[in-house]
Amino acid sequence: ISFCRSVNANIKNVPVAGICAQMLVSILSTPSYVDAALTTSKVQVKSGIMRKWLLSIGLLTAFDQATKRLAETLLSYATPVELLPSVNLMLTYNQGAAFSLLSEAGGWQRWFFVFLASAICIYILRWLSQLKPDQINTARALVLIVSGGLGNLIDRIVFAQVTDFIDIYYSSTAQCLPLFFSWAQISCHWPTFNVADILICLGTGLLFIQILRENRAHGTD
Repeated sequence: ISFCRSVNANIKNVPVAGICAQMLVSILSTPSYVDAALTTSKVQVKSGIMRKWLLSIGLLTAFDQATKRLAETLLSYATPVELLPSVNLMLTYNQGAAFSLLSEAGGWQRWFFVFLASAICIYILRWLSQLKPDQINTARALVLIVSGGLGNLIDRIVFAQVTDFIDIYYSSTAQCLPLFFSWAQISCHWPTFNVADILICLGTGLLFIQILRENRAHGTD
């Protein structure tokens, strides 16, 4: 277009404007040019959406870390503080996985879980980057899962153990339900957990529901 203007300014007797208009229409109607423009637009939209998800991950991970450090500041180790009926705040540490799996393994489990969590987070981030813009629920689920995973991963790398502080229990002198453990034979407690664990559970549940919905929709089609 700038070329057409310069030529038109210097050559008064030639109808350059019409020729340039035809050239411009020809370029814009070329499939490769249109495809390239559409691809660029899609990439920009996808990049903007991915930045939003990454910001959400950063905020959720920071919130998890803030609650853990606050718990360490305000709570004494293994000393329950009643928050609600059947809900205590109680500071504990876990060197293993969920339900204290491998917590007494001797130290090697730290780097095993660091490697495993890192691989899972990288996989989920790649999955998140490949989602279509309309896959909002799946993206939200992945954001929750990777935020929780990163929150506990930071604990393992920096502190060699995960900080837990939420204690769910019920009063009972009888045998506890599966996965609960007895405390002084007067109450049954679920293993203590943290905000990161909540994020992972919520994200996993949401992802499972979304997969069921998509499978049902495909089955209907």
